[in-house]
Amino acid sequence: MTEEAAAIPEPWSPAHHPEAIAVSEAQWWVWTLRLCARRLDERESGLWLLDSRQIDARQFAVALRQVEYAASMMLKGTLLDCCPTARAELEAARERFLTKVSGAIAARDILIHFHDYALGEGNRQREQKRRDGAVAAARDHWGGGYDPATGEFRLGPHRINIKLALEEAEVLFAAIYMAAKAFDDYQAAQRAAGAS
Repeated sequence: MTEEAAAIPEPWSPAHHPEAIAVSEAQWWVWTLRLCARRLDERESGLWLLDSRQIDARQFAVALRQVEYAASMMLKGTLLDCCPTARAELEAARERFLTKVSGAIAARDILIHFHDYALGEGNRQREQKRRDGAVAAARDHWGGGYDPATGEFRLGPHRINIKLALEEAEVLFAAIYMAAKAFDDYQAAQRAAGAS
């Protein structure tokens, strides 16, 4: 390779920086959570079925899972192998999120894969379907909605407290951001060491 060719930097691409994608996507989904939470807190008159808070609550459940996906992406492969402290902190924040907002992943799965859950064929229904039949499995994983009196979204047996879930998503986003920063700092140090 000539000196001139070596001096031309490779074009920047998000594909070269999955940590940047994780931060960006997590940020967008946390903003979605904030918007939904704010609208869920507003009073709206009208019939329950026409209440836009029901739409926001469903979107809120999907957005929670997306933030968790961003954390999982940061933890995949060798991305953070260079930063064991950042990896440990992100793993701890993800586990905390999964514990404190335990219904988030299941509720999102039911919403996104309604076509399977309505028939009793969802991933979380397999054992129950064998034991109790498809109708019982479908019935037990359906129904609910946002209850303004409790500030909770319920879908089947899963409950999500909107305020707590937003707080935990913010904590998880901060850990995603700090892990990406640690990775960025590591890469900058590697480049500086290579240049000397």
